[in-house]
Amino acid sequence: MDRSTRISTIVVTVLFAALPVAGLFMGITSGNWTLAAVGCLLLVVYGIVYAYRPTAYEITAHGLLIHRPAGVVKIASSRIRQVQPLEKAQVRFALRTFGVGGLFGYFGSFYTKSLGSMTWYLTRLDALVLIETDREKLVLSPNDRDAFLQELSVLS
Repeated sequence: MDRSTRISTIVVTVLFAALPVAGLFMGITSGNWTLAAVGCLLLVVYGIVYAYRPTAYEITAHGLLIHRPAGVVKIASSRIRQVQPLEKAQVRFALRTFGVGGLFGYFGSFYTKSLGSMTWYLTRLDALVLIETDREKLVLSPNDRDAFLQELSVLS
């Protein structure tokens, strides 16, 4: 994770640790079940975000794997049409249409006027790679972009 992602994750984690626990405790002890339910809901949301965060990318002979605690996203090499570097400025004003923007990374559905709709699996906002498949556009943030691009271009 880059610095801004680490800071966002720490701040949100502290809030998500304090607010739900306080809501649950205060709701249960005072009999305010709405407050307790909100606390539970925040914990569930945090758990879902944690489960769907990207943890690693793996290039295999058959394609690309995006590892997440909730499961692996598999992109067959036959589906990959184009792979190219992407600069941070090209996604600077991206709109998050359904996703996460900072907590454990940036992942989900995003949109920019120049690139259109895309799915992000990022842990940082630099060293970006755009992968166009037969169905969608994916944006990844490998640690070593040049090596990743070279290895992935052999597949496409």
